[in-house]
Amino acid sequence: MVDSTAQIGAQQVWAQGNTGKGVKVAVLDTGGLDHAVDTDKVGRADRQAQLTGTASHWSGTTAAIGKYSREVSYDGGATWQGAELSHRGDGWRTALHAPKSARFVTLRGTAKDSAGNSVSQTITRAFGLR
Repeated sequence: MVDSTAQIGAQQVWAQGNTGKGVKVAVLDTGGLDHAVDTDKVGRADRQAQLTGTASHWSGTTAAIGKYSREVSYDGGATWQGAELSHRGDGWRTALHAPKSARFVTLRGTAKDSAGNSVSQTITRAFGLR
């Protein structure tokens, strides 16, 4: 394990008498996004697979997840395509249409709740294609 106190200049701050005493610290739970797709044993999906995404609720809030968006990239994030979504149950589904040259799918998603909280996530090479 690396001692990062030198990297952030902690010794100099402590030498000035700053200890952090009385500082309030907040824990921010931003929720999360989960993506599901049927894959084979080595993690590859069909080029025309159905991808389902769900968003978890934020700790301490009952606000409903109201907006969800997803983009896909078949070239490692160099270019992105907006994904058409259909809401079913507690998730959002996308039909993938991967070109023959694509080897992997990179995902980018964002969810927002009715209280104004949001979470964004990018997964490079989320899964392979067969």
